[in-house]
Amino acid sequence: MEPSTLVFIALAVFLLLGVEILTVIGIGAVLLTLITDQFPLLNISLTMFDSLNLFPLLALPLFVVTGDLIASGGIAAQIMRFSQSIVGWMRGGLALTTIVASGIFAAISGSNAATVATVGKVVLPEMSKQSYDRGFSAGTVAAGGVVGIIIPPSVSFVLYGVTTGVSVTDLFIAGIIPGLVMVGAMCVVAYLISRKRNYGERTPFPRVAW
Repeated sequence: MEPSTLVFIALAVFLLLGVEILTVIGIGAVLLTLITDQFPLLNISLTMFDSLNLFPLLALPLFVVTGDLIASGGIAAQIMRFSQSIVGWMRGGLALTTIVASGIFAAISGSNAATVATVGKVVLPEMSKQSYDRGFSAGTVAAGGVVGIIIPPSVSFVLYGVTTGVSVTDLFIAGIIPGLVMVGAMCVVAYLISRKRNYGERTPFPRVAW
C-alpha cells in the first residue's frame, strides 16, 4: 500500500474520532510533505515568500501606523469636534457625532478595530456623563466601527484584492457609496432611538470640550 494511501486512511480515522478538521488537514499536509516527493519542503518557503512579496500589502502596516499617530497626536479630538459641528445640535447629537466621526476616522485608518478603539476612548466617557444607556453607547461605537471595512482605504479590501487578484483601486471606489449609505442609515437609527428614549439634549454647538 502506498504511503499516500495510508495517510488518507489515517486522516479518515482522525475525522471519525472527532478531531477538528483544521487539525486533520494540517497533519495531512505535514505527513504528505515528509513521506512523499510531491510536496518538496522548498516549496513551502517559496510559496510563503511569493505570497508576502506583494506591493499592496505594504499599505497594511502603514494604515496601522497612521491610526496610532492619529490616536496619539490629538487629531481624533479634532475629528470629533468637526463631526459635532455637523450633527451635534440634533437630538442624540453625541451618538450621531460618534457615527460620523467613525466614518471619517475609518477613511483615514482603514481599520475597524482602530476606529472603535480611538473613537470609543474619546466618546464613551462623555456619553456616560450625559446619561446614555451603556448598551446603546457601546452598540453605537461598535456599529460606527463597522464602516472601517467598507469606506476606503480598507485593510479588508487590500487583503481581498491581493488574494483574489481584483483591483484594489476598483474595490476602494466601490466602497465609497455603500460606506456613506451605512453612515447615513446608522445616523437615522441612532436619531430615532435617541428621540424615543430622550437621549441627549438639543443644545447649540459647541457643547463638549473633547
